[in-house]
Amino acid sequence: MYKEIYNYYNDKFILYRAKFLSPIIDLDRKRRILFRNKINVAFICHRPEIWSSLKSLYECMIKDKNFNVYIVTIPNKKQIPGIGLGHEEYISEGAEDFFVNYKGRLINAYNYKNKTWKNLEKFRFDYVFFQTPYNVCRPFKYSSKVVSCYSKICYVPYGMQMFKGNVFKSVTPSDYMEDVSYTFVENKPIKKMYVDRLKGKPIDKNKKVVIVGYTRFDKLESIRKRHKTINKAKDFKIIWTPRWTVREGNCHFFEYKDFLFEYVTNHNLQLIYRPHPQTFAEYIENGDMSNEELNKLLSKIEISPNINIDYEKEYIDTFFETSVLITDTSSIIPEYFVTEKPIIYCHKLDEFNEFSKKIAEGFYWVHNWNELYETLEMLRLGKDPLLDTRKKIINEAFYFPPKGAGYKIKSFLKRDFYSKDN
Repeated sequence: MYKEIYNYYNDKFILYRAKFLSPIIDLDRKRRILFRNKINVAFICHRPEIWSSLKSLYECMIKDKNFNVYIVTIPNKKQIPGIGLGHEEYISEGAEDFFVNYKGRLINAYNYKNKTWKNLEKFRFDYVFFQTPYNVCRPFKYSSKVVSCYSKICYVPYGMQMFKGNVFKSVTPSDYMEDVSYTFVENKPIKKMYVDRLKGKPIDKNKKVVIVGYTRFDKLESIRKRHKTINKAKDFKIIWTPRWTVREGNCHFFEYKDFLFEYVTNHNLQLIYRPHPQTFAEYIENGDMSNEELNKLLSKIEISPNINIDYEKEYIDTFFETSVLITDTSSIIPEYFVTEKPIIYCHKLDEFNEFSKKIAEGFYWVHNWNELYETLEMLRLGKDPLLDTRKKIINEAFYFPPKGAGYKIKSFLKRDFYSKDN
C-alpha cells in the first residue's frame, strides 16, 4: 500500500519536473537552432529484433554532419506469470551487446547492479524515437508523457500496419500516440488509420502523420543481390511465424504444430520456427502451456534434425534463404511478400485493413491442416500459381521512395528543426 502511494506521488513529481523544465529546454533548443547547432536524435532501443525499422534512418543520420546520433539502450519489463507487467522488474533483451560497435554515442541507460536509470533530460534530445509504443514496459520517467515534455517524440511503427480492429488498437495505445509529434507511415490508407485512431483526442495541431514509405524496405535490393535463387526441388525450406498470443483468436500454433512437425520429419524438410520474443512467457501466463510442456517442446525441437528455432536478432537473410512462409497475424508479412516468395496464411479471424486486403490476394489461404498440407505439397513440387499475382501487387501496392524511407524521415526532421516557425 505504502509503495503504491510512494510510486504515485513520485510519478507526479517526475511529470511536474519535466513540465517545469520544458520551457527552459525549449529556449535552449531555439538558441541552438539560431546558431545552427547540430540536431540531437536519440534511438531508445531494447529489442534488437526490430531494429530494422530504424536502421536505415540511423544510417542516413550518421552520414549527415547536421546530426548528433545517440543510441540509448534500455531493458524491458519481463512478463511474469501471474503478474504480467504490473511490477518494476526489468530484463535485458540484448540491446547493450547488439549496439556496442555502432557509430554515434552509445548510452546504456540502466544500471543493472543498482537498478537505477539515467536522466534523459540532461542530454537535450531534440527528437526521440522509441522502438515500441508501450509505456507499460518502461518506467514512468521514460514514458512518452514525461519525455514529450522536453523532446519531440517521433514514431516509426515497428511493423507495417496490416490489421484493423483490436490488433491495430493494441499496437497504437492512445496513452503513447497522444504524445507523439510525428508518426511516419507507409501509404495513404495506413495514414488514414492513424489519423482516425486519434480523432476526438486532445491532439496538438502541430502533430503530423507523414507518408514516407517503409523503412524496412530500404535495404531490400542490396540484400536480394547477396542471395542466389533457391533450388525449390532440393532445398525446400519453411519458415514458420505463428502469432505470439492466443488471446486475440488469431494464433494457429496449437492447432498445427504437431502436424507440421510430423510433416517436415516425414518429408525430410527443414522447418525454421521463429517465435516472437514474448511468445513462451505469454503462452505460460495465459495457461496455454505449462513450464513442463514448454520444456518438452523445446527438447523435442533441440534433438530434431528437421526443426530449428531461429533466435537471431535480424531475420531478413533468413527470409531469402527459405522457400515459403507459414504465418497468421504477423507484422513481418510485407517483408516476406516483397521477396516474391509464397506465403501461406492460416486464417481464423479476418482483421485485414484496406491496404492489406490487396496484399492478401497474393496469399495461399488455409483453414485447416488438410488445406495446409495440400498447399505445402503443391509448393514443394514447384507449383506456385500466385507468383505473377504477387509481382503485380508489389508493383501496384507498395511505395518505394527513390532514396528510401529513412532518407525522407531525416530530410523531414532537418526541415522541421531549422524551420523559422520552430
